[in-house]
Amino acid sequence: MKKLKTLPHTKEVRGKGLLVGVEFDAPVGKNIKHGCFDRKLLVTLIGTSVIRMVPSLIVTKEDCDKAYEILKSAVEEAYN
Repeated sequence: MKKLKTLPHTKEVRGKGLLVGVEFDAPVGKNIKHGCFDRKLLVTLIGTSVIRMVPSLIVTKEDCDKAYEILKSAVEEAYN
């Protein structure tokens, strides 16, 4: 969750356990969701600016790092 807070335009990161939500400062959630999907990362959209992630219980650190990079590139693309 600490690393997710470094994403550009992040308003808040919240969660419990592996259930994590990232809120952005503009209603670009749909663009981020589709950007992640195009890069083979499944996330759900809550409202217009919150992305929810629910990884499997056997997720590795490498999987999390890869997901972060995908999410970061989708966010950068959504804001450009």
